Amino acid sequence: MDLGLRGKVALVTGGSRGIGRAIGVALGKLGAKVVLNYSSNEAAAAESAAAVAAAGGVAVTKRFDVADPAAVDAAFKEVVAAEGALHILVNNAGVAVNTLVLGAGRRLNRSGYSISQTSKRSISFHPGSHGR
Repeated sequence: MDLGLRGKVALVTGGSRGIGRAIGVALGKLGAKVVLNYSSNEAAAAESAAAVAAAGGVAVTKRFDVADPAAVDAAFKEVVAAEGALHILVNNAGVAVNTLVLGAGRRLNRSGYSISQTSKRSISFHPGSHGR
């Protein structure tokens, strides 16, 4: 199936594990060059990039925190500079926390909310400003 993804660049936030990894593999298999974002687990990100390659795609990893608007802006600029454009954004990053652990419920829930809201604000994609 040709979805016209050959030559396109896709950024998948939270791409080192789970759903993000599966999306990255699927996009790579369909011909997109995949940039897999991760925040801390470099080994998992490398394994995900290898899974994209095993599926016939091409992937690179990019470490940045989606909760940090300045880091997101810098990452977008770096991706466009390195790849020539950014065509697809999959905003998958999130935080899973067991709120029963150590009675930290409210504090950790606020942290997850902050990341969700910050990433929604900071990752707004404007095709005209990010390459062809």
